[in-house]
This record gives sequence, structure tokens and C-alpha cells, in this order.
Amino acid sequence: MTAETNYSTTSALSSGGSDTYSVSDIAIILGISKKSAYKLCEQDFFISKRIGRIIRVNKKSFEDWLNGRPE
Repeated sequence: MTAETNYSTTSALSSGGSDTYSVSDIAIILGISKKSAYKLCEQDFFISKRIGRIIRVNKKSFEDWLNGRPE
């Protein structure tokens, strides 16, 4: 699966025009476990914020990382 295929998948996962993804969305897009997606969020490859018990990932930052563009 290429990054371009993943990029087109991202619009199907977004929730009503939200500017963020959940960790579950990231796991689905990348085809990895949620545990691995949580580990990626901790490594600062893209912008993510913890809000209480929930982690939200900035959509633009993630898509730039996914497509190999610098932030």
C-alpha cells in the first residue's frame, strides 16, 4: 500500500470535517496496531495532544509526515 493510497483513505476516516484524527484512525490508516499507533504519537513525528485520556493527532501534520513532507 502506498502513501498515496493511505492519503485517500484519510478522508474516509475523518469525522465531519474535524482537523484531527484519533489514535484508532492512525492505526487503520497505517495498518498497524493501536499500541504501535500510540508509540508513534509519543515519538513526535507529527503533532499530537493528550486531552484527558484521549490523544488527538493534527491531521495536516500527520498527512505531511505520511507523505514525507517536512512540517
